[in-house]
Amino acid sequence: YKFYHGRTGRVWNVTKRAIGVEINKQVGNRIIRKRIHVRVEHVQPSRCAEEFRLRKVKNDQ
Repeated sequence: YKFYHGRTGRVWNVTKRAIGVEINKQVGNRIIRKRIHVRVEHVQPSRCAEEFRLRKVKNDQ
């Protein structure tokens, strides 16, 4: 569904063909936690913490 395109969520379940993802959705004036199942080919790892991980490795060196 188009609302979930590009969203970031947290994996809560893994099945044979899909991955369960927990996503926050704003409905009116509140935020609802939705649990949806997404096919594996439509999921990619989040890169939001990539810079932090690189900085951490650099600092350790």
